[in-house]
Amino acid sequence: MAYGIVEQWHPAPNAVERKALILDLSWQGGEKRLIATVWFANKAGIDDENISAVILFEDVFAFKVFDENMELSGVTEDDAVVSKSGFPWGGRWPYLEVHASDWIRQLAEHDGAWKASEFRHLVITTESLHLHVACRKLSSPSYHFAD
Repeated sequence: MAYGIVEQWHPAPNAVERKALILDLSWQGGEKRLIATVWFANKAGIDDENISAVILFEDVFAFKVFDENMELSGVTEDDAVVSKSGFPWGGRWPYLEVHASDWIRQLAEHDGAWKASEFRHLVITTESLHLHVACRKLSSPSYHFAD
């Protein structure tokens, strides 16, 4: 799958800046809502309540999940930019946005009822999974720390 530029996506100004280990998904088909709970690396001995976050994707048209070894979209380790904050957990920025996405273009052509320019291609990359989401540009995902 070919695509244009991959860059960091910031789901919220307070998004946790550390490596994502794994994520759990819940699909609410009637609402076209995808809920992703992202679990982050936690350094032993540090009292940190923000070890997970929940991202709500609204108006989702499609999503796909790849195992770490089955990532076929072309998103590489270089795309998941190393964090520049120097936080002690190490790792890469887990949230990416793909611009000029071939996947979004193919979905739009197949459906025929909407234009690729109306949708975003967002990615959450973890140590074990890669989640790709096609959602409308008008409905930005919401982000909050899990309780």
